[in-house]
Amino acid sequence: MRSLIVNGRNEVGLFSHFFSSIGACDYLEKNPEYDNVYFDLRVDIYDNMNIWEFLFEQGKLPDPKAENFRSGFTDFNYKIGCFLSEEDRNSIYRLIQKYVVIKKDIRAEYDELARTYADRPYVAVHRRATDHYMHGEIVDVQHFFRALDDARQRLGIPHVYLATDDLVTLEQFKEHYGSDLIYIPHFVRVTGDKGIHAHPQITDKKRVLKEALFEGLLLAGASYLVKTYSNLSMFAICMNRDLPYVDVDKHVYYDVVPSRFRLPHLGWGIRRNFRKFRQKLVDYIIGVK
Repeated sequence: MRSLIVNGRNEVGLFSHFFSSIGACDYLEKNPEYDNVYFDLRVDIYDNMNIWEFLFEQGKLPDPKAENFRSGFTDFNYKIGCFLSEEDRNSIYRLIQKYVVIKKDIRAEYDELARTYADRPYVAVHRRATDHYMHGEIVDVQHFFRALDDARQRLGIPHVYLATDDLVTLEQFKEHYGSDLIYIPHFVRVTGDKGIHAHPQITDKKRVLKEALFEGLLLAGASYLVKTYSNLSMFAICMNRDLPYVDVDKHVYYDVVPSRFRLPHLGWGIRRNFRKFRQKLVDYIIGVK
């Protein structure tokens, strides 16, 4: 029998690694020549810490003949971040229930946080703003407000939980929702186009990991989710398969074509300006000012 080892990749964050690991668990079940999986997610941007061992219980140690299972080359990983079918959502939920156990101290810290800030029904939203450029132009905040206000009215739930690592987004939501807004005030947030996990000024990587996981769990605990194109949003609906949600950005033209199939002769600037024009046209058509 042999073991699979899931290795880390330096250019991606916690939830990309999480879903690659879930994909490895799926691969393990479909290939009986392997009998266990070991998560060796040591990543430079997290100070070479094994991010799985910090947050979750580890699997069995690998045997000497273990095969490296590179993070990112899994069946599920290609679907995560896009728009998930209910069949895949249920499959991922089952794998999470079987293979993922949050460490007791991490779970206890989260439970205390949830009792303090999420002690009432709420609708939740994740707005990706810092590193949105990885997939396309930033989604106008009015799209989120419109989807949230519709959900609040339909469900009769006034409170909104906001998950974001962007300070500008936080200020916009505070202005719009006032005392109905729930957010964790001491969580790290930044401005600019660097995601929190890769930001050069953020040095406490354990704090970043815990806060990212807690944001995902708080989203999963909502009565309704306004989700965006992100593995964090996807984590929430896979942790809670009964969570109703809406994809706020299905109208957005994300640049998900592999780089080798893009049009390099046009140049990055021309492609980017074309995407901006295309998005502004879509926003105008559907009435977002």
